[in-house]
Order: sequence, then structure tokens, then C-alpha cells
Amino acid sequence: MKTFTRFLSALLIALLLVPTALVALAETAEPTELIFYFLGEELEDDKVVIEAINEKLIEKLNCYMTVEYIPFGEVNTTYPLLFASQTRMDAVFSASFTGYASLARRDAYMELTDEMLQTYAPLTWEDTPDSVWNQARVDGKIYAIPQLMIQNIQATIGIRGDLREKYDLPEITDIESLENYMSVISENEDSVVPLLFGSMWTYLYDLLMFTPNEWQSDANFSQLCMAYDITDPAPTPFCYLYTDEYRQALDTVYRWNQNGWISRDSLSNTHTNRENMANGRIAVMLDNAGTINSAGQDLLSGGSGAYLELIDISGDAQLLRYAATSGMLSIPSQSQHPELVLQVVDYLRNDKEMNYLVERGIEGEDAQWVFAGELNEDGTLNENVISYGARSSMYGGNWICWSAFRNWDYQVMESEASSIPGYREAFFDMDSRSMDHIMQAFTFDSTNYQNELAAIQSVYDEYGKPLNLGFVDPATGLDEYIAMMEAAGLTTVMDAYLQQAADYLAAQGVSAEATAE
Repeated sequence: MKTFTRFLSALLIALLLVPTALVALAETAEPTELIFYFLGEELEDDKVVIEAINEKLIEKLNCYMTVEYIPFGEVNTTYPLLFASQTRMDAVFSASFTGYASLARRDAYMELTDEMLQTYAPLTWEDTPDSVWNQARVDGKIYAIPQLMIQNIQATIGIRGDLREKYDLPEITDIESLENYMSVISENEDSVVPLLFGSMWTYLYDLLMFTPNEWQSDANFSQLCMAYDITDPAPTPFCYLYTDEYRQALDTVYRWNQNGWISRDSLSNTHTNRENMANGRIAVMLDNAGTINSAGQDLLSGGSGAYLELIDISGDAQLLRYAATSGMLSIPSQSQHPELVLQVVDYLRNDKEMNYLVERGIEGEDAQWVFAGELNEDGTLNENVISYGARSSMYGGNWICWSAFRNWDYQVMESEASSIPGYREAFFDMDSRSMDHIMQAFTFDSTNYQNELAAIQSVYDEYGKPLNLGFVDPATGLDEYIAMMEAAGLTTVMDAYLQQAADYLAAQGVSAEATAE
């Protein structure tokens, strides 16, 4: 009996020691490497910020991030090859403009089930509204964690204010005054051109066509040139290639190009508008207000005396709020650590200290940012209003910060001192005219049209870009372009698109017929 009692005692002690042993094993285990892919170029302080993040990740989750970058201009080439080649990666930036829906349907991304999200990203699951999750659904399934961001990305105008002052030009208030400014710059400045486009050339048509007409294009399939009226609660999409508004916009751009206001390098340039402005190559940039403000800070930090002014000429047009699918994180099907990735996202997105770090960088006057000292109505410090530090441009200019880590509870608003002329006024005015729309959650199922889409994309890139940037006379070029698009299968795909859109709206309980009544 004593022998049996001693055996039980020994067994009990051994069992009690198991958790301690596991803890000790966890503490001594090598941290797990998680490979994240983001768009953009590595900036000078990226490694410093990522190292600071990794210190916390190792302490909290015994893992660390290794960040790889895909140049923005290679979204349509290098990005899809990551999946075809089964490149080792655990998380990847995804968005409507990276072909999110199409890649999800081809099983490039792992489905994020409700159970996975509730278990490994509980704060994110709970705090993200259903309307935001629905934007990330493809055929009812979630394949990415969408961002939480209050922002308008319609085109605004950034001009070199120092050059406007140099030539004593009036303030920009409309297209006519913008053209006058570009004309003077083109005639008198040898070192800069008015406009140089690259990967972000579509802002040109946002300014001239989409926003003035209160239209929204489908960024998931930009090559189809499909759009809808955001003022219609149940719109019938249309292909804008056939509209008078598109022809008029083409005529304007062609005139700008022939006047020498659009650089010929636009056909080969892969840099963003912000990079082109920072490199001193342009006097005008068309981009969203936040990016123009950041570009303005880049110029001020350079100490050359150059500065930007921001102008919004959208008037009282209704605007569509920034889609949640414009910046997300997906888990590739080949990921080795999907559960751990979800835990990392949940931590960086919802812990205030960590969100400040990943979204803002290092705090300090000699680093990326500091609290601006602006107060809330109750007299407490408004922690979301910041001023830029001396190295603000060395971090945050790529898509690490523009992904699923974004949390509108900690969203930055630049201080008055860190805002270029016109930025704050435009931000609040545009937000007051913004709305969500039921079509933001519609995704076209392109499974049966891959050959047509590939052919249409080829025409869009090879012939559409030169036409859209004014290198081809639209008087003859537009009809030729449409004929080539139709020959590539545009009509077939467009018919399927329209039927799917009608079915989607009917499934939501709305239809064009019901709205008309």
C-alpha cells in the first residue's frame, strides 16, 4: 500500500511540473519568423521601427516580423507571381486594386472563418462593424482583415505654392486657373514639369470625370472600366468608355499633353506622385488629400523653400468614403503560421502603444512624431493630433501603415503646424459629404472569364494608358481603343458583370425597379 501511495505521489508531482516545464520550453524556444509582404519601397527608418515592434512581439507572442516589399508599379506583375511561385510568406497586403476578389476565388488566400477570427483576433472581430467585414467578403467568405479608416481618397490638387508666389499667380479655384498655372510653369521652369504620372495616373480621371459626375469606378477590375452612380441607392453599373463624359475628359488630357504639361516619362515612370514631388520633378500632383499633405511635409523638411498648397475643387459633390478593401492583410494559402499572424494583427491593431508604433513610427522630435498638444473639448490631450518629427519622411510612406493595422480609434489627424495650407479644411469638408454605398461590397466573379480578362488587361495597359495620358488623339484613338477592347471580350464580360450586379442587388433586397418606384 505504501509503495502504491509513493507511486501516486510521484505521479502527482510529475503532473504538477508539466505546466512549468512547458512554460520553460516556451521561454527558451526560438522566436518564430513571420514574413510579411507590403507594397512600396523600404524607407530609411523602416528597420528601426520594425526592430522596435519586434522587441514587443517577441516578448508578447515569441515571434518577429520580416518585411519584404513589392514596388507599387509591380502590382500587376510581381504581386500575382508570389502566389503562382508559392513564395514563402505568412501575410501579404491585399486590396481591391491588387485583384483581391479574383485571387481569393483562385484560393491564393486562406479563408478566415468566423471561428478563426473569434479565437485568434477577438478584439478585431468584435470591434470591426459588420458593414466593414461585408466589404471584405467574396462569395460570402472573408479572405482578409480590412482596415478601419475614415478618409476620402478622391483627387485633390497639390501645387508648388512657392512657384505660384514666384510668378504672382492667382489661387487655384478651378480647372481653368489650374491650366493657367501649368502654362506658366511649362513656359518658365526648365527643371520641373507640371505633371508626371506613374502608378497613380488614375487620379487624373478622378479629378476630371468621376468626382464631378458623382461616379465610382470598380477598382477590383479597373480594366473593365465599369462605374456606377453613387447617388443612386441601387445603381445599374455602366462602362464609361461609351460615355460623353469620358470623351470630354480625354479631350482635356490630350490638350494638356500637347501643351507639354504631362511628361513623356509618364509612360515608363513607376514612382508614386509623392515620390515624384519629393524628387523635385513636378509642380502639380493629383492625389488624395492625406498623401498631398505628406508630400508637403517632405518638401518642408528638405529646407529648399519649396512648399505645397492643397486645393479641393469638388464643390458640393457627394463623395464615397474610403473603402475598407483599399488596404487589408490576407494570409496566403502557403502561410505556415496563420493563427500567429492573426494574433499579431490583433495586437498591433488594438493595443494603443503598438498601434502608435506601427502607424506613426518612433515618438520624438528627432524621430517620426510627437503629440501636438491640442486639447479635446473636455480639456484632455487629444492624442490623435500629432506633429511631425525630424525623420517623419523616413517611415510611413509605404503600405505597412496603410493596411489592416489601421484603427480609426487611434487615427492620426495632423496638427495645424503639420498641415499644409488647405489640408484641414478639405479633410473636414470632404468628410461631411461622404457616404458608404451598397456597391462597395459587390465583387464580380470572374472565374469563367479569365482568358477575356487577361486579353482586356493587355489592351488596357498597352493602348489604354497612352490614350488616357494624352499621347493618342482621342478623335481617332478612342474608337480604335473600344474596338480592341470589344475584340478582347469586353462585351461578353460586361454582360456577365451587369447580370451579377443585378443579382447581388436583388439579394440585398434592393433593385433599380424598386428604387424607381
